[in-house]
Amino acid sequence: MMGGKSMPIEPGAAGGTRICIGPAMAARDSPLVGPQGRCEPAKVARDGSTTRFELNGTSNGRTVVGKGQSTVSDDTVATSVDANVTNERGHHAMQGESQIKFVGADGQGINPVDELAREIQGVAH
Repeated sequence: MMGGKSMPIEPGAAGGTRICIGPAMAARDSPLVGPQGRCEPAKVARDGSTTRFELNGTSNGRTVVGKGQSTVSDDTVATSVDANVTNERGHHAMQGESQIKFVGADGQGINPVDELAREIQGVAH
């Protein structure tokens, strides 16, 4: 709990993590970015069920440059990202993969990520 608000991310089965993506976030029709939105994808290209994107952004003294792709298949989205991160500790290569599976339209008791981020930002300012 943060400031009385439920966390949008919670442990799931088999080491997974559960998050809720609200209607406004889904309607954006673009790759997910951090709650600050400072590193929006520089380039996005769609080909059928695959979306390729490039990242190039700076936030809090950290620069991220990279590329990735997401592929939708039935109720699952598989994403892979290769990026280079530069911060006060130097230059680091990062690779990540995720698989997101639709489990229901009601959020199953988890607040949408974008709504909680706005609430937290409102408290921080």
